[in-house]
Formats: sequence, structure tokens, C-alpha cells
Amino acid sequence: HGHFATEERKLYDYRLMFNQNKTFRRRATGNFRDMLVAMSQDPAMLVYLDNRSNFKGHPNENYAREIMELFALGVGNSTEGDIQEAGRALTGWRNEGPRFIIDPTLHDDGPKTIFGKTGNFDGYDLVDLILEQKACAEWVAAKIHRYLVREDISATLRVDLAAVLRGNDYEIKPLLKTIFLSRDFYSQPSVGTQIKSPVQYYVSAIRRLGLDRLPGTPNYGTTMAGLG
Repeated sequence: HGHFATEERKLYDYRLMFNQNKTFRRRATGNFRDMLVAMSQDPAMLVYLDNRSNFKGHPNENYAREIMELFALGVGNSTEGDIQEAGRALTGWRNEGPRFIIDPTLHDDGPKTIFGKTGNFDGYDLVDLILEQKACAEWVAAKIHRYLVREDISATLRVDLAAVLRGNDYEIKPLLKTIFLSRDFYSQPSVGTQIKSPVQYYVSAIRRLGLDRLPGTPNYGTTMAGLG
């Protein structure tokens, strides 16, 4: 949820946020390619990062930039040209309310060059081209390690975890198993180093108190806003 960024105050439609959250839960330990495709077609994401306004002749590169720099590759592993051409590949992927649609009349079906390859690429092709990049598995594996274990990761461990991810065709579960069964996960530098986010702190406090319901009428909006 903190990796694929959206926020309700731009969407003004709780259904989109709710459906996106269900997608996270359904695909969290599945295949990363499936997750990237699902997020590229997710109505909340299409609205939040403006891909619903991305069409032939007037490409919007916002989502194309974020899928590369934030969601799959990291900053510096794509060129401005790659991003521009990726935006063209994603034209016509839009939504009607909570429903994803592909509008072929808005898709740019001309040749595009992305990561040195040229073809009549669409959104599915773009995801596959991203996954082919060496930086992708390293970026994703390292970020999952930082979230679950600790902030610092050695170059050797980054390469090893990336090999697990690539070797399992981007299935997330084998990577998680490798991390959780490693000595590194239980080592002294890893234990007790995580700083909880506001939501993690809030939920963990409720669990530690053994509460199955909150007293009174909780105002989540006020509480969460107060925690930043």
C-alpha cells in the first residue's frame, strides 16, 4: 500500500480506494508482473496518476514515469526517451468509474522504442520490457527487504535476492520465504530496528491491548490526520 501511491482526496470515490485495497490483498504474495498489470489497469491509479488523460497525440507521461522510477526500476534506470515512449504505449488505458477499459481509438499504435527495443508496444508489452531490465528485480527485492528487515542492504545480498525473484519468474512468495528463513532476518542488526508508520503504530497498539472493538465512536479521519 505504501509502494503504489494513491490518495482519496484526489479521487473523491471511496469505491476506487476500496477496490484497490482488495487488489493489494489478493495479489500481495502472488506474481509481481500480475501486480504491475493490475495497478496499470486500476481505476484509482488511472485517476491518481492521470493515465485516463493519456491518449494518442496528447500523451500524459505521469504514470509512465512512476511505474519506472517508483514502482519497478528506481530512479536513474530509464531515460526520458524511455518514459516518453512508455507513455505512448499506455495510451487508451482508462476507466469508466470503477471499471477499467481499453479504448483502441485512443491508443497510439505507431512504433515505439523502449530500452533499445522497437515495436508497436502496448501496456502489457511495457510491463514485460520493464521486467526484462536487470534493475527491476534488484529494485523490488531490495525494497521488500528494507520494508521487512532493515534499511541497509549489502550489494551482495541485493544481487542474491534479485536472483531469487528472477529465478522464480517474479513470484513474490519464494522471495519472502528466502528472507524470512535467512539468518539475516533474525540477526542483531535487524531486530528492533523498524520504525513503525502511523498506521502500523495505531493497529499494533489496538492489537497489543487485545481490543476487538474501539471504545466510543472512533473518528478515523481525525485520528489518522493527527498522526500525519
